[in-house]
Amino acid sequence: MKLRLSFAAVLLAGIFLLANVYVVHAQWPAIKESGYAITTNFHGLDVLIGSNVTATAGTTDLGVTKVEFRWHAPNDNVMFDKNVSVSGPIITPNVPPSPIPDEIIEWATSNPGVEYLYAQNWFIPNAVGDWGVQAIFYNATHVRSNHTIRIRATSFMAIPEVPFGTIAILLSMFGALSVFAIKKKLLVPKR
Repeated sequence: MKLRLSFAAVLLAGIFLLANVYVVHAQWPAIKESGYAITTNFHGLDVLIGSNVTATAGTTDLGVTKVEFRWHAPNDNVMFDKNVSVSGPIITPNVPPSPIPDEIIEWATSNPGVEYLYAQNWFIPNAVGDWGVQAIFYNATHVRSNHTIRIRATSFMAIPEVPFGTIAILLSMFGALSVFAIKKKLLVPKR
């Protein structure tokens, strides 16, 4: 009886762990309160090494002229830095070109008539770990200098190119637990 209860508890804990892994916080709706946002086409998802990650930055500040994208490796070194001129303005429910996450489409659909600018940049991660991308918004307020308006950031997790890796690990863990339980049941004499 204890063995069944332990097995059920481990199984339930594994299910809760898997369910919580993909609970993510949408970042694009922050544009409504602050006027600035950034997200990626892999927001809340694991990225396989070698996949193309596209970051989309947006602002309702129509004075912004460019966005600087800084791609940070897991060791926090800047791996790539690119200045991109903004596009637009566009008015919701219109959205930037693909690939973009569903959160931008949902925001644009539920907030019609908002005028905003956007910029996109892409990068292919080449190392396992927690990557980050910063968007630094610039407004040309003086003829000879650009001034930083806001800085926003988002992150994503790059994982090795092992298909179904998490599932394989969980299956091997439960398989080992099952073998242990069966072995223990066969070796322990009944009273």
